[in-house]
Amino acid sequence: MTLHKTCPVCQQLFETSNKLKVYCSPQCKNKAKNRKRQERPPFTIICKTCGSAFQAPQRNRKYCSQACREACLPERMDPLTLEWLEKRSVENLVLTFQKEITAVSNGASPEGLLPFGPRRRLKKCGVLRLNEGRGRSLKLTLKGKQILATAEETSHGKHEGILRIEGVDEK
Repeated sequence: MTLHKTCPVCQQLFETSNKLKVYCSPQCKNKAKNRKRQERPPFTIICKTCGSAFQAPQRNRKYCSQACREACLPERMDPLTLEWLEKRSVENLVLTFQKEITAVSNGASPEGLLPFGPRRRLKKCGVLRLNEGRGRSLKLTLKGKQILATAEETSHGKHEGILRIEGVDEK
């Protein structure tokens, strides 16, 4: 039995044999779902880190900002996993920008070589630091030199371009 219905989104007539079908196409169904989502009032949620109230479109949000989410990360993760993840991400960042870091540590301007995000992360984790008395130049720290040396050793080995992390089995 064929039914004739009108789509509530685009007002187009369509035929269907399913009496439960409301929309003429998946696109109209998605448009209707998005309209309902936009019309719904936002949820007021208390941030688990700082305790401030904030508005969110979903009920399952827990943190008011990325900063609060990252501040709570150590509590949510196993300490060994967190240590391994931090070490791996820093070493891979150093490996990715190996040439740029070497040039910056030799006195080149970081603005033209290193993007702002990685430059900030490398300063935050102690690989680069401001060079006193030389304006805005950066200097490679001892930790940075050690990671660069490890990166160079590893890149000359059989796993070129991939850092081996101690305590992680390679398969």
